[in-house]
Amino acid sequence: RQIPTPAVWQSPDYGPVWLRSRAPVSSLLGLGPHSLLDQLVGDVQTHLDEMERMRHSLLLAYPLLCGEAEGSRTPRQSSQTLAEGAGKEPGSQAQGKERYQLSMDVSGFSPAELMVRVDGRKLTVTGKHEKKTESEAGVRSHEHREIRRETLLPEDVNVQAVLCSLSQDGQLCIEAPRAVPPPPPPPAAPFGWGTETEIPSLVTGWSQP
Repeated sequence: RQIPTPAVWQSPDYGPVWLRSRAPVSSLLGLGPHSLLDQLVGDVQTHLDEMERMRHSLLLAYPLLCGEAEGSRTPRQSSQTLAEGAGKEPGSQAQGKERYQLSMDVSGFSPAELMVRVDGRKLTVTGKHEKKTESEAGVRSHEHREIRRETLLPEDVNVQAVLCSLSQDGQLCIEAPRAVPPPPPPPAAPFGWGTETEIPSLVTGWSQP
């Protein structure tokens, strides 16, 4: 009984992958020791070459498979939104008499990837980070992160003078001076019963009946 002739399987998407069957047993009969050894060594080398080609084909197909998987999933997002009346703030605040300070943790984002907007008393911090890498074997990776944080500035903060700075440890510091309150009105003059107060008369004369 002979094993069928070498078979070939070809993937329609990722290129050919060759699968060869062993040589018929009848072809090995009648060979000398050296010829038989050479035949076995050749078969082993052939299988090694086939495994190498299969490994290479899988490496070529892996990025395509990952791309399809990434396209069907929603990118990971880190989001935190605080509306008015929530009672919490996205970070630590320092309540000073002259300046307002707010600190947020935005580790992993560069200054070019962050944006701070002020709309009335609403302060919004957004960030978007994307990183694509490719290894020597052709494997690609895509990292995507987003951040969004909102807070309401106190009423006594000067929203026209908001300043932002980013530290090396990823802390975003937001500062703004507090508005100078208007001076209090002067106290009213005391007026009580039993005291005489001169009131200028507006009457210039008496009219004759």
